[in-house]
Amino acid sequence: MKKYILAFIMLGMMLNLSAEDKSVVDGKIGTSHAKDPGRFGLQLNFSYYLELDPFFALGIDPSFYWIRWRQRLDGITTESGIDGSKVKDTDAYMFPILGSAQIRLFNLKEKLHGVMPYFNIGLGYSPMLLTYENSSGKSKADFFGGFTWQLAIGASFSPAKESKIQFLAETGYRSAKLKNSDDIEIDMSGFIFNAGIRYPF
Repeated sequence: MKKYILAFIMLGMMLNLSAEDKSVVDGKIGTSHAKDPGRFGLQLNFSYYLELDPFFALGIDPSFYWIRWRQRLDGITTESGIDGSKVKDTDAYMFPILGSAQIRLFNLKEKLHGVMPYFNIGLGYSPMLLTYENSSGKSKADFFGGFTWQLAIGASFSPAKESKIQFLAETGYRSAKLKNSDDIEIDMSGFIFNAGIRYPF
């Protein structure tokens, strides 16, 4: 319970910051490998940050993460005589919502010719919808959720001094052990890989 309280306090602090601070939006696309499904999935991310100074920013970091895995059942032969198999699909739709602190190595930007390394530390919660077919062939849905933390290292790059757009690339690790109402756990933890664009406003 203390973990959830800490995450929401961080979000509250971010929302109470002065509106005069410079803000940026990050849009990213990437992938992550989840431990229990043992598969990679599609990840979309849309982050909002308030830049308190050139070295530090606070923000909110919501994501969408989707994994599908397919189980092949008994083999069948079609009327055309071609062998095939019946399949059963399972989809996991996960929505990590994190309060995030970003530490930027701004002093290295000029030395690295416009490349600025940064670190992200995020805390929050991940609800997840799992849809599947049961043994009777009926479509079912189950809800999972749990505390989530994330650590990432990345870099932004400005193509020109006059450009407002920055390109991003990052990698890191997300811990997300999610449970349903029956206390069944699915470990969605794994390494993440993203690329995207940052734009100030």
